[in-house]
Amino acid sequence: METRKKPICPMDSIIFNDKKEERAYEELKRLIEGYIIEGKLKTDTCQKLICHLEKIKGDTKLLLDYIRCRKDNVNDAWQTIKTYVECRFIHYSNFFRDENDEITEKTRWLIRKHVCGMLKNLDKHGRLIIYIDTSKWDINEFSMDDVATAIIVGCESYWREPSVQNNGIVVVTNSGGFSGAHAKRFNLHKMIRLRNIHKSFPVSLQGIFGLEMNITMRISTNLVMPLFPRKLTSRVSLLMHHDTPLVIRKHKYDAFLQLYTYSPNEKPTELHEVASPEILPDWMGGKLSIEEASEDESYLEKKLNVVKAANR
Repeated sequence: METRKKPICPMDSIIFNDKKEERAYEELKRLIEGYIIEGKLKTDTCQKLICHLEKIKGDTKLLLDYIRCRKDNVNDAWQTIKTYVECRFIHYSNFFRDENDEITEKTRWLIRKHVCGMLKNLDKHGRLIIYIDTSKWDINEFSMDDVATAIIVGCESYWREPSVQNNGIVVVTNSGGFSGAHAKRFNLHKMIRLRNIHKSFPVSLQGIFGLEMNITMRISTNLVMPLFPRKLTSRVSLLMHHDTPLVIRKHKYDAFLQLYTYSPNEKPTELHEVASPEILPDWMGGKLSIEEASEDESYLEKKLNVVKAANR
């Protein structure tokens, strides 16, 4: 069991890990500068996009975080930055909060009620454990857009942590409450939006554990998969049982993706191999309540304040 590492202090001096990282930083900065210069000469380029890229270009710590998340792959880091700026400031700006905005009450409620969130402790590989529990998601009270906004707040709070940059994350889902009413909310437009937002954060997804996978969730997931990157979907097929573990080769900055699905009443044995029941909530087969195992909204606020201070 590993505990969360202390966040990087925003006042820490910039230190390159090695010459390769320094070269990647310089190359990334040149790519952004080239795009800005070219964009200013074109009338059809969104000047709002150019404006925000100019701000990002001057943030050395932010550029280094993208490089480290993408394992020194400059092109991947650049594409992620561009996608993030397009999503946040152009296409889906209403889903992203300004750094000076408070977390919305709906987001607080979803985190407080543990519809989505993160666990306090890391798994044995040092990976952050994120979860979504549809059994607690009342679709009549909170839309898919509300959940998407809460997930974005979570991503903003944790993606710059050293443990996430070095080791990635795993996701655990509880589909026990997923019904036809939930499935109806997953239209094509919202799925494309979800895909684009997913691509805007440089987070390495290392494992997925799908608990209580009922038939409705399986059908919905199979319909959604073609919308995600081909490198991922061409290697993914949902298993009716977890008897045959699936190991998927992914992008060069991701070593592998483990995908396990469990039918109702099946024990998540593979999850327990990487995360002790001592740190897991009861619905994951653990020994803690969800309140004991999870971070609350105050933790997210503290993390977001660290990010805000670093951007000043």
